[in-house]
Amino acid sequence: MSVDRPCTLATLRARSGQEGELLHVMTELGELLAGLPARPGGSTLVQSLDDPLVYHSSVWWHRVEDLEAMRADPAVVQRLERMVGLCREFTSSACRVVVTDGDPAPA
Repeated sequence: MSVDRPCTLATLRARSGQEGELLHVMTELGELLAGLPARPGGSTLVQSLDDPLVYHSSVWWHRVEDLEAMRADPAVVQRLERMVGLCREFTSSACRVVVTDGDPAPA
């Protein structure tokens, strides 16, 4: 993985009893993202072994502009709002890779 590559990271805590619907909405969101003109370079959703209501998501983008275009897409925004409504807690941030395999990002 190259350094300085943008990604979005999110932590979600589902409302009790909403896990199935949350996973359904996450799947729909993934399908929407895959259909974008500047589709992401990959995504991962993991579930906590300590708390099955907690999920962590990462989505890799090729350029910051692609991430920003995703955030401006009305269908994506609608799906994100639906997803957040199924969560007791939701945090998200845009990040960039600064070290991979011990190599720092270029200054």
